[in-house]
Amino acid sequence: PCDLELEQVAALAAEEGPVQSLGAWGCLATPRHALAIAYAGQAEPLEVPWQPGEPAAAIAARFDALHAAQRGHAPGGARRILAVRSLAEAALAPPPPPPPAAWTTRRHLADGTTLLDGPGATLRIPPGWGAAPRADGAMLLEPLA
Repeated sequence: PCDLELEQVAALAAEEGPVQSLGAWGCLATPRHALAIAYAGQAEPLEVPWQPGEPAAAIAARFDALHAAQRGHAPGGARRILAVRSLAEAALAPPPPPPPAAWTTRRHLADGTTLLDGPGATLRIPPGWGAAPRADGAMLLEPLA
């Protein structure tokens, strides 16, 4: 791994170009940053959230507290940053509704029953009943007057 000082990492994450690009596309993006930090000589890091411009001492104190809470001790000493993670969460517009299903008349039976073919199903409409398509593609069966 490449060991960086906290101040060097802050300079790298200060560039939020991808977040600004998403904003230009009309997406409201929320950046999240995290550092994978371990004490020198340890291989298993803990993920510590942070914000660009945050003082290194505050990040170190938060790491020490997290380490003590999760591992029962905080030995102190030199810390290593093993990974820097930055991502932007953006809310996208919901997908458009599916087009209404295409129901086609299959055949009329001698007893007055109508069979309609639909996507993956056949609908049987008994005599004296009518079928009307709904906006969501379903068929609404109602007795005829």
